[in-house]
Amino acid sequence: MGSELDLFILTGLPATVVAVILASAIAVLYSKKSASLENSIQEWKFPHVTVENGNVIAAITQGTTAANFAKPGVFFFWYSKYPDEPFVLATEHPKIILPNRFLNELKPLSQDVLSLRREVYDKMHGRYTTLGTDHPIGIQAIRTDLTANIGRMLPELQEESAYALEREFGRISTWTQMGVYDKLLQLSALVNGRMFVGLPLSRDQDWIDISIGYTMAMVQGIRAIQRTKPLLRPFLVPFLPEMKALKELQRRAAKILRPHYEFIIGTHQGAGTEKKPARNQYNLISWMLKQMDLQRTGTDFDHLVHEQLFAGFGSIHATSITVTNAIFDLAARPKKYSLVCVSVAWGRRVVAKDGIKLSNGQTMPPNATIGFVHPLAPYVKIPATLKSPLDYDPDQPPLSEFYPFRSYELRRLPGQENAHQFTQTGNDNLNFGHGAMSCPGRFFASAEAKCILIEFLRRYTVALGPDGEGEGGINDLKRPKNIVIPGNMQVVPNFTQPIYLKELPEVLPAARDGAT
Repeated sequence: MGSELDLFILTGLPATVVAVILASAIAVLYSKKSASLENSIQEWKFPHVTVENGNVIAAITQGTTAANFAKPGVFFFWYSKYPDEPFVLATEHPKIILPNRFLNELKPLSQDVLSLRREVYDKMHGRYTTLGTDHPIGIQAIRTDLTANIGRMLPELQEESAYALEREFGRISTWTQMGVYDKLLQLSALVNGRMFVGLPLSRDQDWIDISIGYTMAMVQGIRAIQRTKPLLRPFLVPFLPEMKALKELQRRAAKILRPHYEFIIGTHQGAGTEKKPARNQYNLISWMLKQMDLQRTGTDFDHLVHEQLFAGFGSIHATSITVTNAIFDLAARPKKYSLVCVSVAWGRRVVAKDGIKLSNGQTMPPNATIGFVHPLAPYVKIPATLKSPLDYDPDQPPLSEFYPFRSYELRRLPGQENAHQFTQTGNDNLNFGHGAMSCPGRFFASAEAKCILIEFLRRYTVALGPDGEGEGGINDLKRPKNIVIPGNMQVVPNFTQPIYLKELPEVLPAARDGAT
């Protein structure tokens, strides 16, 4: 059992789990006391769910058959046993799972009590990777400038999506089998780069490789640190091959980015006065420079490069995962695909030294990680107070079944016209976290994923079989299975699974207008 706790929010939505891990509001309890969390965990006044051999799925579904697990309304074993009280999921890094009703109690707590940054710093070994350290410039630029300019940037996002699709997928006149994830990585890097560094750098293959490779290099570095004995880390970590590879990527990024920073600063330098970049320069380089006080602090190029890489950390992969899952769902259901295409044509660690006392009298100890059960996850019996209005309608598909218009139908209900948005956080949507530490880049992530998917649907149709078949049929085809990462609750699509694609000739001329 480890000396720290991980957060996990049970969403039941595989496409965004990795994004949650990298960007959502993770809550962590931290103690300045020297008492070991490992020694104190058994004293916690919470029920424990044992996880053997890192098999979280087996632990949380015990007593439930694979067939029943997929059915709507089926309880997880532990959720039926502890439906309205906290419990500990005793993985290597234990997690306290809280009933959703406690969310509003914890949401207003400050960073001194409930800290996302501390969780990321501890979990991702920020002492060596710098993850979880302060990134005020990048975060502020994303929260203010990037978000405020999304509307203006949409034409550029759409144009870059069209260009990237033409580059990565091209013309496919007959049903052709291919893997989509690696191509979507390149595509996401191009679209992401258009907003983060601008043209022409965003289309430079060396920069694309750095943008994609940085996340993987960081993950490999973290794993290498975890394999190193804690007492030896200060001496050995700088010499680990994985950490050297990470540093080399950072060096390459600095070599590429520095001339761009110098050019922007130079073009806005008046008579002895450095001016902030103009607001009409729509890329993250300009916005981060605007957030800096260049006269007071000068220009720390290494820090700017670090901020730029951190801003893109995980976003490219998260977008690719989201779009891959959407494409897999549509490939498995051709009828749903045609409906979606018609629509497109239209259109935290506890850092309080005394812990946190809950309203039921229980106390979450210092240094514990907490998470919430997602109330609308298909594997959880939904509390009556949080039932979806659609759940009362026998004509609507159950929550465990893919239905692309579920949120659209919810927004048609009186008083719900502006609710149920992909980026909206709340008690019934924790994919981007909730409260002050919810993901600041979620609005851009949503716009990016939607632009990519819309342009994809304008050009191609997808299927599981060589003749356009979906699930079932004489070959009993199945949607590509998602992968659960052992010892965790991270769920990702099968990155290597191929599907079949073919062009839609009737929409090609209009769709290719921006692919230049």
